Formats: sequence, C-alpha cells, structure tokens
Amino acid sequence: MATQQQQQQQQQQQQPTPQEMMAAYHPLLDVAVPKGIEYSTLDDTVMGGSNWTDSFIQQTGFAFLIGGGVGTAVGTLQGIRQTTGNPHMKLRVNGILNAAGRRGSLWANSAAAVVLTFHCSRKVVSLAVKNKDDDAINYIGCAVAVGALLGAAKGTKQGIIGAIMGAGIGTIGFLGTHSLSHSN
Repeated sequence: MATQQQQQQQQQQQQPTPQEMMAAYHPLLDVAVPKGIEYSTLDDTVMGGSNWTDSFIQQTGFAFLIGGGVGTAVGTLQGIRQTTGNPHMKLRVNGILNAAGRRGSLWANSAAAVVLTFHCSRKVVSLAVKNKDDDAINYIGCAVAVGALLGAAKGTKQGIIGAIMGAGIGTIGFLGTHSLSHSN
C-alpha cells in the first residue's frame, strides 16, 4: 500500500509544468502560461466589459445554439405531421429525425450568419464613422442594413420587409444591451 502511494507521488513530481511543456515544444517561445484557473465574472462578460471579439464570438455562438434549438423543434413538428399516416414506427422515427436535422442545421446556420453579418457591418461602420461602438444609430442602422441585404435576395418587397424587421429587432437588441450594460 505504501509503495503505491510513493509511486503515485513520484509520478506527480515527474509531470512537467505547463511552462516546461511549452519550453520543450519550442525553447525560444516565451509564453506566459497561467498557473491556475482564470475565472470571469458576470460583470466582465454580460455587462459589456468584454471586448469586441469576445462579444462577437459569444453572440454568434448563442445565435447558432438558439437557431439550432428552434429549428430542431420546428423540424420535429414538421416530421410528426408528415409521418402521421405511416404505420411503421421505424420509418416514422426516421422521418421525424430527418426533418429535425434538416431544419435544425438550416436555422442554426442562418441565425449565425445573420449575427455574423450584423457584427461585421457594425464594426465597419463604427471604424468608418469613428463613433462609439454602442451608438444607437450604428446598432439599429446595421440591423436595418443586414435585414435589407438578406431580404433583397428574394426581391425588393422582401428587402423592405427585411429592413423593417431589422429595425425592430435592432431596436429591441439595442435597448436590451443598453439596459443591461447601464443597470449597474
């Protein structure tokens, strides 16, 4: 029993630190590897303390996740409606799963593309105009532009509808982020 504990202690002592591992990988690479776990607080992430790239990646990921969930639910309902007359249970389950996967991936990718386009256009506009990044005109104007751009592929009428929807969603989004960041 004592020998097993001694062997475990020796193995733990022989394990290299992250700095030693990085030095072994490339000795000229001077990388500051943190020794412990880094925690981020709610104030740093949600309340506007994070930088542009963090919020860009976080919101694109959230849009992908929410779009995938909503699309999967819509696809499941669509699959249930389409397979109601099929007497074989295996074929019904297969049809439901196919519809859920088809719609889930479509909605997830579409939602992420919209958020990605919005954030890129917002950054370009804020750099060109040299305004604050959280200005209402930038935020809502980019939402209108993204809505019009994505709707314009289907025609002028859909482009106008997309711009109006973008204005509404952009206003709600701006008010939501503005109230969250200034609630402290």
